[in-house]
Amino acid sequence: MAIPTSLSTIPEPPIEAVRAVIREAEADADAAATLLDAVGFRANLGPDQKVRLPARVLLGLGLAMRLFRWEAAGIRLHLEAGLPTGKEFLMAVCASATEPGGGPADVMVASALNTVQDIQVYGLSWCGPTDLGADVVLGTPEDETLFLDGVAELLWAMRHPAGDP
Repeated sequence: MAIPTSLSTIPEPPIEAVRAVIREAEADADAAATLLDAVGFRANLGPDQKVRLPARVLLGLGLAMRLFRWEAAGIRLHLEAGLPTGKEFLMAVCASATEPGGGPADVMVASALNTVQDIQVYGLSWCGPTDLGADVVLGTPEDETLFLDGVAELLWAMRHPAGDP
């Protein structure tokens, strides 16, 4: 599936697309916080202690968790678009956590963010998570033909002669 290269190709995106991007950004932030809690990041901090992490690290953790979620659901659009697996991306983000800002790590996360957002807007249903509780990959015309053939075969197999229940 060919994914467009930039969200800027939509002059005025539909509100459903905007909501999908916002919803996924919130989910990424929650997933990053959950990951940090799960690895004990805050375990040794006092109640008033705060740790500041670079934005690229937090964004990267959230993106890695989204890639893991997609992979668990069998979604591979990010791999087709040239992104690494969730594990590979997470390892790269963690390895870059101590790099100074403005370096290759910033470029890596920014590039991945653009690709993931493009996949979200162009490759997945905007309302799938809210309406169906799952990410839904949008098909191509070839996929639609296969789907319709499958539905036709199923309906034919399930048919009943007239008068039979």
